[in-house]
Amino acid sequence: MIRLYGRRVMLRPLVNADFATWSEVRIRNGDWLLKWEPAFVGSLPDPSRDRNAFELRIANRERERQLGAGYGFGMFVDSKFAGEINLNNVVRGAFQSTYVGYWIDEARAGQSYMPEAVVTIARFAFDELKLHLGFETQLANGRCPQMLGARCSWTSQSASSISRPPWPYSTWKPEGVSM
Repeated sequence: MIRLYGRRVMLRPLVNADFATWSEVRIRNGDWLLKWEPAFVGSLPDPSRDRNAFELRIANRERERQLGAGYGFGMFVDSKFAGEINLNNVVRGAFQSTYVGYWIDEARAGQSYMPEAVVTIARFAFDELKLHLGFETQLANGRCPQMLGARCSWTSQSASSISRPPWPYSTWKPEGVSM
């Protein structure tokens, strides 16, 4: 199983056994996440309340990983589930890019865990997957990607995208984020 380590966060794919913890965090953060996430389609089972829907979600993420089309990770702080971060819609060929989507438990927000997770997953995307460009998921107000980009001192492209830095890229890390 893939495990990625930052200074304080560990990223790994979620597994079926994570349902209870994941569900508790999602349900507890329902109102807080509502302002950032797309509207839930009411006719589909809610994976935060339905174990089978959660397990199907895990199986879909594994299929994406096997195809190289996406990489989903749970974010753990002090060995406790704290949110998710994903490389979505991986494009190969000349573009070599991906979108980064994420969410964090409100109780863990504002403690720089997500910027650290974004740096950790960006290093994986650039160094392991050899992607050239990553875009943060743009929210309706655009505020979170801009704030996160500013925290990581990203100046290339814009606050909501990062590109593979100049050679040697394997030693790259954004200024202001300690790893």
